Amino acid sequence: MTTDGVTMRKMKLMEWWKKHYSSEYCPRKLRRWVRLGYISPQPIIHGREYYVDENATYKKPDKQSSASMNFDVSTDSESSKPHCLIAAKQAAQDLLSSL
Repeated sequence: MTTDGVTMRKMKLMEWWKKHYSSEYCPRKLRRWVRLGYISPQPIIHGREYYVDENATYKKPDKQSSASMNFDVSTDSESSKPHCLIAAKQAAQDLLSSL
């Protein structure tokens, strides 16, 4: 991979951690960071190992952007309950009445 004509070396995620952090290596935390997109550029998985650019950085999203990730659930105007709850309740009633 090249960026502006410079070849970026890929390294294992554990090596990247040891290069940038002095605390104990925690594979679960690093996999969570990868999954949530906190490491930029995004690491790639090859087999059972994640590989990351040696100059990758940790970037946790700001609280405002993570707070705006709420799901917009449409509601029934009569009861102000989400449609999915109304449908689930109706399905349960139909099932009970058929018994």
